[in-house]
Amino acid sequence: MTAAITGAVDATLRSAHRAWVEIDHSALVDNLSALRRLAGGEKLVFPQLDNPLVSIVIPAYNKAYYTYQTVESLVATKAEVPLELVIVDNASADETRVLLAQFENGRYYVNEHNLGFGGACNIGAEMARGEFICFLNSDVVLTPGWLEALLRTIQSDPHCGAVGAKLVHPEGTLQEAGSIIWQDGSTYGY
Repeated sequence: MTAAITGAVDATLRSAHRAWVEIDHSALVDNLSALRRLAGGEKLVFPQLDNPLVSIVIPAYNKAYYTYQTVESLVATKAEVPLELVIVDNASADETRVLLAQFENGRYYVNEHNLGFGGACNIGAEMARGEFICFLNSDVVLTPGWLEALLRTIQSDPHCGAVGAKLVHPEGTLQEAGSIIWQDGSTYGY
């Protein structure tokens, strides 16, 4: 290599290293921690209910550590609402199936093919036994009181057909705080 190329490569590597050092790696550390707990076979236990008020439906496709973190956060919120967990695996190729076995009293279905988020939601809705269905992405971290707030809102108005939560990015910025559902069924998030 010529000195100019070597110098350029060294400068690029130094710049990349500085960028790496400046990045907040807490999400990566959280993912690695979740993978360790997942690999350790740590069970997440849900109450066994015949008549849950809410069915939490989570479509999953690969990235088992995200799904594990989501379910872990669901358990950690200690929701005082009778709920069931329904996970629909969209033919994941990673350790998602191992993960499903670690949810005690959870219900799950494994698709032979990836049906996408909507297809998995439809299967989860068919499996749901709750009066209300809550669809969650597999990469959310829930906070205490989230489910109770949604239930209070939907139960307060008999004309209300759906509610949604405020979504906040990990660094604290607002992602979404609601949607408008138009007469044709299309939506606009804001």
